[in-house]
Amino acid sequence: MQIGFLATKSAESFLPRMKKILSRKGHSLACSVYVDSDLYFASALNFAAMQSQAIVFYGNKDMLFDALKNDYEVDSALSLFELNDTLYAVMDEYSDEYMDETVLPMLNSRCKTLYTTEIIKTFSKSEEELRELLKNEIKNRNRISISFYPSACECEIDIRYSSKMSREIVNSVISNVKNTVKEYTYAYRDISLAQRVFEMLQIHRKRVCIAESFTGGAIASALTLCPGASEFVSEGIVSYTNESKIRRLGVSKHTLESWGAVSSDCVYEMAVNIMRQSGCDVCVATSGNAGPKSEREGEVGRCYIAVGDMSGIHIFEHDFHGNREFITECGTKYALYYLYKQLQSYDERMIEN
Repeated sequence: MQIGFLATKSAESFLPRMKKILSRKGHSLACSVYVDSDLYFASALNFAAMQSQAIVFYGNKDMLFDALKNDYEVDSALSLFELNDTLYAVMDEYSDEYMDETVLPMLNSRCKTLYTTEIIKTFSKSEEELRELLKNEIKNRNRISISFYPSACECEIDIRYSSKMSREIVNSVISNVKNTVKEYTYAYRDISLAQRVFEMLQIHRKRVCIAESFTGGAIASALTLCPGASEFVSEGIVSYTNESKIRRLGVSKHTLESWGAVSSDCVYEMAVNIMRQSGCDVCVATSGNAGPKSEREGEVGRCYIAVGDMSGIHIFEHDFHGNREFITECGTKYALYYLYKQLQSYDERMIEN
C-alpha cells in the first residue's frame, strides 16, 4: 500500500525507521511532506491524499482536524479513521509500538497480499561487503526482497516475502542468507547490540564491569538503559586523564610514560585492575583518541579495547576514520560487540563440556 506521511514538526530522527517498519510489511512511502504553517497545510494534506491510500500524520493534531472540518465531521479524539477511502493514522508523538500494533494492522486489513520480514542484525561488515557475500541470493531471489540498512559498524538485513510465496523457496533463501552471514550476526530480530549483550549477561548470569576512557561512559550508558541493569552491571568508571587512570584503575606510571594511554598495555591494566577491584565475572575497557588532536603522531582514531574474564584478557586494536562523534560511536559499538562475542564463547564452552 502507498503511504503518505504528513508532519507539522521535524520527523528527521525517526522517519528512516518508520520507512523500514512499513517496508517490512510490504508498504512504501509514496510521499513525505513537512509543513508548519496553517496557510499551506490544506494544500499539503490534499497532495498527500492524492499520492497515497493512507496518511500517517505526526505533529499538531489541531491543524489536521481544522483542515478536515470544512468537509467532514471528525472526532478530534480519534487516532484512526477513514475518510473518502483514505485511511488516517494520527500521532502527536512518534512510537514504534503504535506503528507495529495499530498502524500496520489497519494497513494490512486493506491488503490482499500480506508480507513477512526476517530480520538479521549484523556487525563489522559494510553493506557493500554483505552484498558481495550474498550476490547469488540477491540475483536469484525470485520475488523475495533483500534490503540492507547500514549504520555505524552495523548493517541490518531484511528478507521480505509474501504469503503467496512457496514456503520451500522462502526457507531455502532465508537459510542460505543466515548461513552466509552467521559469523557476523548478533541477532535475528529487531534488537540493539546493547540489548543483545544484556540478554547474554542475563542468560549466563554474569556481572560486567566497565573501564572507559575515550568512549566517555557510552558503554555503561547503553547497558544501563536496559531494565534490570543493576543486577548484571557491576560498575563503570570513566577514567579520562592519565592521573585518573593511575589513581582509580591502578595503571602504572611506567606504562603511561613508556607507551602512553593509547596503548594495549594501558587498556590491559585498566581491564585487569577494574575486574580485580570489583570482583565481577567479565570486563571491558577502552582507551583511545577520538581527536581532533593528539599528543603522539598518528593517534587520532586509534583505539584499544580489552575484553575478558579471569581466564584471560583479549586486546583489539582499531583505527577509525571520521569525526570525533563517529570514532567514539564506533569504539563503543565494537566494545559491545567484543563483549557479546566473549559471552557467546561461554555457550561454546558449555557444549564442549
